[in-house]
Amino acid sequence: MLDRRSTRNWFGKRTIKEPRLEELRLEEAQLRSIFESAAFGIVLADANGQTHECNPALERMLGYTEGELQTMRIGDLMHPDDAEETERALHALIEGELEEVNTEKRYIHKDGSIVWVRVIASTVPNPSGELALSISMIEDISARKSAEADTDLANIGRKSAEADTDLANLGRKSAEADTDLANLGRKSAEADTDVTRRYATELIETAGAMVVGLDLNGGIQLFNKAAEEISGYTREELMGRDWYEVVVPRKRFPAAREEFERLLAGGMPQEFENPILTKSGEERFIVWRRTALADPDAPICLISIGIDVTELKQAEESLRHERDFVTKIIDTSPIGIVAHNHQGEITFANAEAARILGLTRDEARQRYNARDWRITDYEGQPFPDEELPIRRVKTSGQPVYDVRYAIENANGERVYLSVNGAPALGESGEWDGMIASISDISKLTRAEATRGVLEVELLQSQKMEAVGKLATGVAHNFNNLLTAITGYGELLLAKLPADSDLRPDVEEIERAGARAAEVARGLLRFSRRGREHLERIDLNSVITDMETLLRQVIRSNIEITTVLADDLDRVTNNQSLIEQVIVNLILNSSDAMPDGGKLTIETANLRLAEPRFLRSDLSLPAGNYVSLAVRDSGIGMDEETQARIFEPFYSTKGPDGTGLGLSTVFGIVTESEGGILVESAPGLGSTFTVLLPSIPNQRSSP
Repeated sequence: MLDRRSTRNWFGKRTIKEPRLEELRLEEAQLRSIFESAAFGIVLADANGQTHECNPALERMLGYTEGELQTMRIGDLMHPDDAEETERALHALIEGELEEVNTEKRYIHKDGSIVWVRVIASTVPNPSGELALSISMIEDISARKSAEADTDLANIGRKSAEADTDLANLGRKSAEADTDLANLGRKSAEADTDVTRRYATELIETAGAMVVGLDLNGGIQLFNKAAEEISGYTREELMGRDWYEVVVPRKRFPAAREEFERLLAGGMPQEFENPILTKSGEERFIVWRRTALADPDAPICLISIGIDVTELKQAEESLRHERDFVTKIIDTSPIGIVAHNHQGEITFANAEAARILGLTRDEARQRYNARDWRITDYEGQPFPDEELPIRRVKTSGQPVYDVRYAIENANGERVYLSVNGAPALGESGEWDGMIASISDISKLTRAEATRGVLEVELLQSQKMEAVGKLATGVAHNFNNLLTAITGYGELLLAKLPADSDLRPDVEEIERAGARAAEVARGLLRFSRRGREHLERIDLNSVITDMETLLRQVIRSNIEITTVLADDLDRVTNNQSLIEQVIVNLILNSSDAMPDGGKLTIETANLRLAEPRFLRSDLSLPAGNYVSLAVRDSGIGMDEETQARIFEPFYSTKGPDGTGLGLSTVFGIVTESEGGILVESAPGLGSTFTVLLPSIPNQRSSP
């Protein structure tokens, strides 16, 4: 056998880059597999007709081993009468006078028998243009030749019989006129009939198919040589025995006997496949053509001609197993496999591809037009039509790899794909579509996106934690100073007479200290270091009780509307902290509407069936929540402002703002294991939505 190095020497030395080398190795493996598993013989020979390589099919066809064939020339395999013509054809191929040889020849089997073959030969040039090798595909056509010969012999016998009949009629007419001539004619006819009978017997005996004759009871009365060779029985062993008891497999006995009786009853002849059991116990598949004879008194009433198709059946079974094996591999593949025709329609999709594309089983096996699917890149932008795999494969004729885009499949689901595609070629080598493998990388893509969100959330959390630590330190130091200031203020106020001119100043110092203490408590709440009394709170009741106060603290040109949900869940929190959240949100919305507007306070129950990301730095676990939404029609905020509104000391109000209102809200809500979501755009107002865990089965009154 030629190895990889020797094949390279025939076709010239080449320098191949590593990716292409891997492709060539794959192609070589595929071609080697085809060469080894081909059902017809393949032989490579040099310019002198010396055999260099042949496949297993040729070895089986001629009975030689691989090593024996490699020591022989093509002419050594030929029938002597065909060798000279073969040498001339090979010479014409090598000299370039012929591009191809297509002929039928006789080869000699190792056992000396003749094997009729059909030979298709051509040459393979090397890179310098010289014709280096001849390659021949060899098909065994002995069965066909034998059938043709049998047909020719049968035609000769029929014509001879017709001629004999004419002679018999002529003899009968002559006998009526002249008795002597009639007797002479009768004797001549009898002689001719004997010749015809002997010829028919020889024809049956030498036929390449089984010929079996049965009597009315199924007893064997005729058994030719081919039947002996196929069954392993001799004529003497079977004569007179019941065909169905001896040769027909037990499981097929009823069907075979039924066919026998149908023909005897006058049924029309037809092909009938029924196996036989050979003497060795092997089951051989035979296709029968059976005919009932008209004379019921004849010793033979049924003639059966059978052709052994066992090898064909075995080949079909092997192909079926191979097809089933490949089908199972494709159907169970974790990678989607799709076939497109030249119009871009899906003509096949395996189970995984059908799942990814949202196709039913019927749609996956028929022509499905996917052109209406919305196709974008991963960011949602339109995907260029010329970059689609089928367009690139059709244009270049080359495979494409890892083309990534997203589709909205037949179910309307958004799926992120990675696609590899290769051209599918028609019988003439023209482009006829594409075979694609598709991978659903939606989970991976979403995981990468989630990772990005988590990274942003982590950075924001670290940022807020750092600010919280700073606020905690400032608050504690501030409290220490305030303790001294307010303490001395109280002592001084106690010592001053009621009518002292200094008393108003000292009282103002005391009030300023109280306000400063509230600022310190706000810093501690933001940093989650505050310790408050917790209780079950009816959020609707808190809002209703505060509504009068809220109308007093905002401008009169702002309209307040409350939309409170019936049967609202209760929350566990500190009522003063919840009141502070509401007041800070209302004041923030009021400041966003300097020219007046509409302010809406809304409550609702919310059920999260699974964890949800509300924004890059906010995620909530699954569970029950109460939502408090404060919506205004104010000036709104851009994205840069929204990213910083919960930072301590950040304010858009200039010197009038402390920057602690929304940061305090953030601290209280986060301390309560809740979250706050902001929706806003310049000129379109803002909505702050607070989500707080609710208490199961604890509902407020309407």
